[in-house]
Amino acid sequence: MATTWVRNSPGIRLTIIGLLTFILFIGSLIIRDLISEREHRRIEAVSEVSEKWGKAQVISGPVLTIPYLVYFKKNNDEVYSSTYYAHFLPENLDIKGEVDPQIRRRGIYEIVLYGSRLQLSGNFTLPDFSLLNIMDKDILWNDAFLGIGVSDMVGIQDVIKIKWNKDEFKANPGIETNDVFSTGLSAPVSVNKNEPGYTFSISLDINGSESLMFTPVGQKSEANISSTWENPGFDGRYIPDDHQITDQGFTANWKILHLNRD
Repeated sequence: MATTWVRNSPGIRLTIIGLLTFILFIGSLIIRDLISEREHRRIEAVSEVSEKWGKAQVISGPVLTIPYLVYFKKNNDEVYSSTYYAHFLPENLDIKGEVDPQIRRRGIYEIVLYGSRLQLSGNFTLPDFSLLNIMDKDILWNDAFLGIGVSDMVGIQDVIKIKWNKDEFKANPGIETNDVFSTGLSAPVSVNKNEPGYTFSISLDINGSESLMFTPVGQKSEANISSTWENPGFDGRYIPDDHQITDQGFTANWKILHLNRD
């Protein structure tokens, strides 16, 4: 009789269900804490390796920058000048790149890194200052420079030389103004107002991790990227116009017009 009462008692059943629910809840908390700890340790492992190798990379530019003078008057009518910067985007930007993935291990974690060989080429037309209402005498043509945004300079693996028409210039770390890029490299270039335009070619040997992204700054920007990585994810604002993915890797192509950008 007692056994039957226990078996048929709603209160006992609810108590047993409550105990089982509590035990399962404690188990789920333990599993959640374990997952959170593993994720945190993985982030630490990725950060440790990336700090030395190179973090996620965003390559932007090149952008042609030319300083100019703006004049002001003080209260005593004394005139003084200040330097401002005009920035010009390329007419065409062509990006070609090969990405070589590498897997490093830290304990139980696999960290995907990459080395990349990039070629940036294209052309600029002669900057038109008339649209900015800047007089020719105030333009500092001799102080023009080409800037390239690189999000993590640690990843740069070789000296960077910029071919500018028939000349060649060596890039230096840092940019004179952070109007466009917060970090990157730059090189002085020759700009002659009598030249109709300029071609450029830049080789970048750069390491990174997690992602490799580009900013389509040209009036027409095209990119062709290939890699032996067989499981890519195409992130960012624009998906490839066409791509091929096989067991041997992938190739992807983008074509973006300035009309497609904000």
